[in-house]
Amino acid sequence: STSGAELRTNIGRAMWQCIGSRRFRDVKPGKHSVHRSSHLAPCVPMLSLHGECWVITDAAAGNQRQALALAARLQMPTRHLLLEPRAPWSWLAPRLTLGGRLALPASQRAWFAPPWPALAIGCGRAAALFTRMLRPLSAGRCHTVQILGPRLDPGLWDTVIAPRHDGLEGNNVLRPLGSLNPVE
Repeated sequence: STSGAELRTNIGRAMWQCIGSRRFRDVKPGKHSVHRSSHLAPCVPMLSLHGECWVITDAAAGNQRQALALAARLQMPTRHLLLEPRAPWSWLAPRLTLGGRLALPASQRAWFAPPWPALAIGCGRAAALFTRMLRPLSAGRCHTVQILGPRLDPGLWDTVIAPRHDGLEGNNVLRPLGSLNPVE
């Protein structure tokens, strides 16, 4: 089984590739500055990841684009869940987790149910509610990735990818200069 540190390394490599496979930018994971040259990152093989990846987004095209780009780079079987929480969860996401499964309309509840994925990638505040809930629901067996600053302690997720201008700090925070995209 893949450790959390190995998974975070793979996610970081995939993130750098999504930022631009021809030109890698200065990225700061946590408080440490890391520079990747365009010759290094594509040559470093990624671990073979096992299990399913859920991509969780709302209907916003920008959120979908970033999360799907990262999932594509990780080369895992992927299921895209377009989840739209109801009020009051939609107003308070990702803070309100109490009764979180009821946040979904009845038509979407079956999508967010076991078996839980090995990896979940969420983008946007609404998705942050569900990626946050997956850690306890899966008893820690699902590695959770949240793209864009969740407005909460990043320690509630396994990996957070927040743009550098968000100013988010943490050992599990990757801080790209640009946004993730599928363009090579």
